[in-house]
Amino acid sequence: MSAHTKLLLQMNGTTGSTSFLDATGVHSTAAENGAEVTDIVKRFGSGSLNATVDAPSRIHVLNHPDFDLANNDFCIELQVKRFIVDSKQGICGISVNDDPLNSTFDLFFDVDNTIKFRAYYSGGYHELFSSQLIDTLIFHHVEVDRSGTNLYLFVDGQLEDTIDVGTITYRTTSIDLAIGTFGDYNDDYWFRGYIDEFRFSDVARHTESFIPPTIEYQYWSTLPSIYMIQRTNRHVLKYYEINAPEDPIFQGSFGTFGTPGSGITALNFPHAIAHDNDYNMYICDHENERIVKLDQSLTYVSEYDTSTTVGKPCAILYTVDGLYIVGINYHIIEGDVLYMYINMEKLTTTFVSEKFTWDILGPDLRLEQRRGEMSYKPTSIVPGYNANEFLISGIRDKIYSTIEDIMSFSRATEISIVKEEETSRIRGMIMHSNGSIYINNRSKITKLNSSFIDNGDSNFIGKSLYGLKEGLNRTILVYNADDQAILRYDEFLNFMEIVYKDKGSTVQTDLYDIMDFYEIVPMP
Repeated sequence: MSAHTKLLLQMNGTTGSTSFLDATGVHSTAAENGAEVTDIVKRFGSGSLNATVDAPSRIHVLNHPDFDLANNDFCIELQVKRFIVDSKQGICGISVNDDPLNSTFDLFFDVDNTIKFRAYYSGGYHELFSSQLIDTLIFHHVEVDRSGTNLYLFVDGQLEDTIDVGTITYRTTSIDLAIGTFGDYNDDYWFRGYIDEFRFSDVARHTESFIPPTIEYQYWSTLPSIYMIQRTNRHVLKYYEINAPEDPIFQGSFGTFGTPGSGITALNFPHAIAHDNDYNMYICDHENERIVKLDQSLTYVSEYDTSTTVGKPCAILYTVDGLYIVGINYHIIEGDVLYMYINMEKLTTTFVSEKFTWDILGPDLRLEQRRGEMSYKPTSIVPGYNANEFLISGIRDKIYSTIEDIMSFSRATEISIVKEEETSRIRGMIMHSNGSIYINNRSKITKLNSSFIDNGDSNFIGKSLYGLKEGLNRTILVYNADDQAILRYDEFLNFMEIVYKDKGSTVQTDLYDIMDFYEIVPMP
C-alpha cells in the first residue's frame, strides 16, 4: 500500500452488510442511518455504499490528523452515482451545518446538479465548481487535489476548475469525516445514491486532465513496476504504475540504487538488467566489470567479478537454468587498432560459474575497431529457436547464434536477416511469447518470423531508441531518447501509450539516457 494513501474504502461485500473496512488498516468506520453495502450496483470490486434510503445514511470515520488539510497537499477521490436528483446533496465532508468555524471541507452536489467543493479557513472558504451536469446513469469519478498553492477539481478525469489559494492553511477541527453527507448534517442535504472506491491521500494525484481509473485500486505490492537503469547517471530507478497507467506522471513510490563510482553501492555505466523468478535483479555494471544482484526493494545482495571471465558485461538473460552473460574484452593489435573479443558465461543465481567461453566470434567474425570509433557492443541475448540456442544482437547490425553444450558455448554463426530496409545497429531484441523475434532497429521496431524474415514494422518512432522488452499482457516496451519516454506497443506494433515520460531533472523524474528496463507485477 502506498504510504500516501491514508484512507481507502473499497466498499466491498455482499448486499446488506454494514461493514466498511479501511484497506490501510488504520481507521475504524461505522455505518449509520441505513448505510449498507450493495453488490448489485457497483463500480469496481464486489460492492458499493448504498445510500439510497430517505435518511442521512453515511459512513462515519473518526476524526484523525490524517484528514487535516491544513496547508498540505492532498487528494480526495471517489466513484459516485446519483440515485435521484432533487436538492443539494452532500457527498462527503468534515463540517457542521451552518458552522464554518468548525468545518474543514465539503464536497457536494449543488441544486443545479453540478459538483462543488469548499475548503474552510479563518475568515472564509475557497470554492471549486464543475461545469458539467452529472447524470444518474453511470458512476462518475470525482477528484479534488491540492498541489502547492493550487486547488483542482476533476470530474471523469477532466479538469473542471482550479484556483490559486496561495499558502492558506485550512481549518483543523474535531469533527469526524462523513461519507454520504456533508459531515454532521442531519437535515435534508444528505446524499442519495451509491459511492465506491473512496480514497484520501496526503499527496496531489493530478494537476491536469487524466484518464480516470478503469480498475479497482490495487495495493502497491501488486501494481506493475518498471525498473530502469540510467547509463550516465549510473543508477537504477524503480517506479510503480499508478491507477491510470496511461498518465505518465511520476507519483508512485520510487527507489534508486547506485551513485557514480566503483564502491559496492556504486555503478559505472550500467548496460543491462534482468530479473529472476524471485524478483531479484541482476545488473551489468559495465565499467566496474561485475554483475550486481539486488532484491526488488533495490537492496544490495551480492556481486560477481567478471574481470577475469567475460570482461565488461553488456547483456544478460535469466532462464530457469541460470544467468547467461555476454561481455567484451579489448586487445590492442597495432597502434590504436583494437580487437573486441565477445565472451559468454553461465552463472547460477548465487554466482557460481558453470561454463565460460572466450571469443565466441572467432577470428573470422571478430570485431576490429579504432580508438574513438563507435563501439558495437552486444545489447541483448535471448533464447533461440533451436535446442540450447542463444541469439546475441548489437554486434554490428547482425544477430549471431551460439549453442550451449556440456562444457562451453559454440563458435557463433551469423544469422541472415531478410528485411526490406537495411538494418542499422540493433539496440534491443526480444523473443516474444508469441514466438516472434522483435528488434529495436534504432528508429522503429521490426518483427521477424522464425526464419528471420521481416514480418512488419512499427511506424517511425524516433531517431534514437534504446532497449526492448516484453511488458505485461504481451505488450512491447521501448525507450525513445528523443522524448525521454518509455512507450508501449501491442504485439502487432500499434502504439498504445506513453508509460513514463521525463518530467524534470530530479532523480524521481529524470528519464535521461535509459539503457535497459523491465516491467513486472512484484510479489505481495
